[in-house]
Amino acid sequence: MVIPVLFLSILLFCYPAFAVNTTAPPLSLRWYNITLDDGIGFNRGIYVLLGNPGQPLGLRATTLYVNTRIRNARDCAYGNETTATGCDGASGSSFDMENSRTHQKVPPGEWKVGAIDPHDSTEIITQGYDTAKFNNIPEIVDFPIEVWSKLKATNKSALALGPKSSFIQKLVDTGRVPSHVFGLFFGSRSQIRGMDGLLTIGGYSKARVAEKVWTNFSINAEYRSSPCPLQILLQDMRITFSNGTSHSLFTDAAARIPACIDPLQNQFTFTKAMSNRFSELTEHEFNVTGEPPFNIQTYPISKEHLMENLTIVLSNGYKTVIPHYELVSQFRGTNEEGKYSVLNESRIMVAAAPDEKDTGDGNILPVLGGVYLSQNYLLVDYKRGTFSMAPARIDGVKEGQEDIETVIDPDTEDGEGPSSDGRLRVGEIGGIVAGVILVAVVAVAVYLYFRKSEEEAQNDAQNSDKMVVEEASDGQQNGGSSLTERNRGQTGAGQSDPRVISDDHDRQDNEMTQAVSSELPTGGFDLRGSNICPMDARQSGSESVRGGDDRKGSDKVPVSNEGLNWRRGCSSAKGNISPVDAGQSDPVLDLGGDERRGSDLIPVTQEVLNG
Repeated sequence: MVIPVLFLSILLFCYPAFAVNTTAPPLSLRWYNITLDDGIGFNRGIYVLLGNPGQPLGLRATTLYVNTRIRNARDCAYGNETTATGCDGASGSSFDMENSRTHQKVPPGEWKVGAIDPHDSTEIITQGYDTAKFNNIPEIVDFPIEVWSKLKATNKSALALGPKSSFIQKLVDTGRVPSHVFGLFFGSRSQIRGMDGLLTIGGYSKARVAEKVWTNFSINAEYRSSPCPLQILLQDMRITFSNGTSHSLFTDAAARIPACIDPLQNQFTFTKAMSNRFSELTEHEFNVTGEPPFNIQTYPISKEHLMENLTIVLSNGYKTVIPHYELVSQFRGTNEEGKYSVLNESRIMVAAAPDEKDTGDGNILPVLGGVYLSQNYLLVDYKRGTFSMAPARIDGVKEGQEDIETVIDPDTEDGEGPSSDGRLRVGEIGGIVAGVILVAVVAVAVYLYFRKSEEEAQNDAQNSDKMVVEEASDGQQNGGSSLTERNRGQTGAGQSDPRVISDDHDRQDNEMTQAVSSELPTGGFDLRGSNICPMDARQSGSESVRGGDDRKGSDKVPVSNEGLNWRRGCSSAKGNISPVDAGQSDPVLDLGGDERRGSDLIPVTQEVLNG
């Protein structure tokens, strides 16, 4: 009974080293325009077939949620087909759970996920599971989703990439990715230079990083109380005119304004003070003689020269310049067919708007959305508590040339699979140690079994001899001391005393145990040199991460600057990516506003952030 118990204990002890399939290649998912179920509308996001029969969705991704959320299709069933299509697009996809044979509703409190997102009290939430089919991997069963319903809702459907993401955890648990790390090349929703994006889970695309110098930030810096885990401090934002002059949107040059980086929405969200300054500098007017009213984001073409580019400088010196083609487009929205397209060629629209809930109390987080990420590669590593950015390589990366690099979690970075330099990893060493211990235990058990059998045989033989002698002595009445008595006085002369056998046995057992133990390692294992790509700035490497300016580095980083130090020889896997030709990309509405009109005018940011 002892052996099975020890064997099971060894398996349980060694199990964590093998729990994550670190040999799995990273999963790369295209971020592109996806035609929805009606064949007319489309969303720009991650393709997934949800349910059975599968319903095609184009899910944007966000770090604000830990559980994937999809709007109830019944919310978009009002009105005609055009309004339904517009609602579907503005919502970021919808799902008809009643038409899925595999959808499982779960009673409150019984949903098995790592964490639960907070919800608006006016939302109706259905928690449960369904089958999900992503590109490049087998179908996932029991995929956790929330189906939400709220008639006056905006852009809230999204694939969850937040801390404790149930989506990423499901991929890890099913062995489809090697880690929880993810990298994002957002691509572009630009009208003239649209480009597919790429989400990589378990690593990142080396080809999409223009400069190998990363700037690192701390996860959950919490400059503001918010679900946003990727918070930074803004040092300055400057609008540049076509004549080269630039002006700050900050009224206080010494101010440092917290902001959130997230890909759920495309445009920037400004504080009201920043928005007022922007409107002043760009000569915005709501009413122009002979023209229908303008909204906060639209201008006559004559004002385009006042928006050449926008420069964002973070508190550690990291600088990003948003080019004109990302900042400005023709006026776009949902047309009469429910599609997102140009509505008025004589007007331009800027990819920035104020947060309508800003009361001036300083609790609003500006949002740096897809436009900002079009110029930056984002790498998020919750396990190490860091996220990193580097200038993105916009052009020159063809299909199959993404050069995907694996990044392993710190607690499994020496997990299953061979290392590049031949060293053993924790999982391998644990297996070897377990085997040695098991063999030793079995050997000792076998030895004890045969020793005991031999001892019992000797005792049986001794007792038999005694019985014969005693029977013979019964006929000797006058022969002095009996043979029985003489025999009892000679137990040390050729026969073993049971007590002596027991003492010798214990001593031999102790000597054997010491011999076995002395062959096992007593110290820690040398785990250096494996191709695990640790994010540790303390280790040297040709591609070490530095803070500060994206090219020169700076020691002004106000948060922990422990970060990336990619070791040479890290394993890589080519992603099977098929980006759409940039000329075919037709960006879709991603802010929503009034879902019936598909307007891009009302930002959803704080409803999402502050819930």
